[in-house]
Amino acid sequence: MRVFIALSGPDLISKKLNLQVLLSQLPHAHDPCDRHLTLAFLGELSALEVDGLITQLQGVYESGLLTKITWEACEIGDFPAQSPKAWALQGASTQKLDELVLRLEQEGVSKAVMDTSFIPHVSLAYLDGPSNLRADFPLTVSFYRLGLYRSYTVAERALMAASGLWAKPRYQCIHSWDLEYGGN
Repeated sequence: MRVFIALSGPDLISKKLNLQVLLSQLPHAHDPCDRHLTLAFLGELSALEVDGLITQLQGVYESGLLTKITWEACEIGDFPAQSPKAWALQGASTQKLDELVLRLEQEGVSKAVMDTSFIPHVSLAYLDGPSNLRADFPLTVSFYRLGLYRSYTVAERALMAASGLWAKPRYQCIHSWDLEYGGN
């Protein structure tokens, strides 16, 4: 299964953000429950490897160093700028985001994913080409959950129904950890 580690929180499903996405009239708007900030894409893993990863992440969580992370999304626009694949919330990284990614790398949970071109983002809709839709959209996002997610297979998605105005869900949370209080 294709898995990744991401942050989520209630600010990503707010009425304000949902309205902005609906006003964009983009045809492939993500289900609000699919919104997340990816920290590390881990690729194809077996069920056994996923179980080991959950154990590793539980150890990181129990260290007590994981707490709520706040991030400032300053705009919505095509992402990445060079060859847009999504319409996304975008903003600069923060010290806490960088520290969390580094911690995951140090624990061997993920490979090095941060580089000078890393731009934290939350995809809101997939694009078939550049949308030329941009909006100054200052939004403070608080992330309260660290999650291990998997992508649904094409066959699984075929069995799902789209929920009204939103595209079919693409991801399932396999396991999550509450960051409000950290471990211990």
